[in-house]
Amino acid sequence: AFAHDDQAAFDKIWEWTQNNLPKNKQGLFPWKWDPNTTPHVSDQNNATDGDLMIAWSLLAASSKWNDPSYASASAEIRAAILKNLRKTIADRTLLLPGVKGFEHDDTMVFNLSYFVLPAYKDFHAVDPAAGWDKLTSDALALIQDARFGRFSLPPDWLQISDKGQLVPAPEWPPTFGYDAVRVPLFLIWGSEGGADTIMPFGGFWGQFCSGQLPPAWINLQNAAYADYAAPRGMRAVQALTLGTPNLTTAPLPSDGDYYSSALFMLAQFVRQRGANVNTPLTAAIRPDCTVDLETDEKASGKSSARSCRHGAAPVPDTSKSVAPPPC
Repeated sequence: AFAHDDQAAFDKIWEWTQNNLPKNKQGLFPWKWDPNTTPHVSDQNNATDGDLMIAWSLLAASSKWNDPSYASASAEIRAAILKNLRKTIADRTLLLPGVKGFEHDDTMVFNLSYFVLPAYKDFHAVDPAAGWDKLTSDALALIQDARFGRFSLPPDWLQISDKGQLVPAPEWPPTFGYDAVRVPLFLIWGSEGGADTIMPFGGFWGQFCSGQLPPAWINLQNAAYADYAAPRGMRAVQALTLGTPNLTTAPLPSDGDYYSSALFMLAQFVRQRGANVNTPLTAAIRPDCTVDLETDEKASGKSSARSCRHGAAPVPDTSKSVAPPPC
């Protein structure tokens, strides 16, 4: 709504959020609203990427529409994030994915796609003493260090030990997939998309051009691929990373998959605002690369709806290129 300069829609979404996802005792928003359960919110745990995006949108809206109430709401959420989620392990200061479930005796679990780097940058600009610059530098260092497998890609979920060991989190499949796809999106959006940082993503996705659909995930331990294609939202991030010119004109997904559609719109927004992509990488990878942005999810064979997102999923047999089991 902010990107489309639609304050009426923005206010309606913000009102719904406050009424239906009331803050928990930590001052953060519950991660899931389910229309099929009573009550609709059954888990009070937060998802830090959601809190960051809400606070960031409110901060941006306060300036765009000159409404100080947005700014104060953003400041409250940012303070709650830092108070409850900022943790240090092995000399790295990072934000946990949620208040509960990610700290263990000698390890912590992180989701690198929850590091919304462009939000960090804007938060630091309005509150330079809060420590967002440290969170940014440590997040970037971790993204550089947490690379696995043939293509040196980050996992969807990462475990860090108090000794500094980095491994794909054992509670989740060892994949680069529906979560980690947002790592290059936020790197590019935050103008952190230097060639050394972005090239591994380009190296993987550059194989799938001119009608070839990339897989929804790759196993970082044995290089097995999903036997179904990445949805269009993920392919939009592929197009953004590779500098594919047709991203801005491609039609939105029409199958109702909210996550894929959100990824698609965010990737288009980043391209349209002219983020410092430091690409096209296609000059080095596939000069003729054209990303398929029109084959929909149904034709690909799977939906990207992730009912167990942010929760421990059943670990699929990713020793073969097969779909993970339903949650």
